[in-house]
Amino acid sequence: MKKLFLFIVFFIVFIVLFSITAVDSEAKKDSLLVRIFEILRAKIGSGPDEIGAITPPEANPEGPMSFALGNEGEIYILDQLNSRIQVFKNKKCIRTIPLPTETAFLDIELLPGNKIAILDNLIKKSNLYFKLRR
Repeated sequence: MKKLFLFIVFFIVFIVLFSITAVDSEAKKDSLLVRIFEILRAKIGSGPDEIGAITPPEANPEGPMSFALGNEGEIYILDQLNSRIQVFKNKKCIRTIPLPTETAFLDIELLPGNKIAILDNLIKKSNLYFKLRR
């Protein structure tokens, strides 16, 4: 009886260890399918190629809250701290779109017809539209 009990315990431990190893190897296989690479790196600040960010020592950091991707590889970054939208392409800032300073923008979306919709937290209508000129 004692041998049977030891055999069952050994068998259960073996199954548990084998299943952990199998799960770990599956996770490794899945992680190999994902490629991670850097698309854009911008400096912090208010200069022409920079993005606004604040990192106070005893408060929550603030920085860009949203971005949208254009059809031609552009990255539109809502730089609300500097009241603008920064447009990057091929890792370079190609355009700056100024925004009104008396509001609090939260989100950006590109719309058909070269329009940009921006969610405004201070007004109830929620959207401000800009028509892009080429």
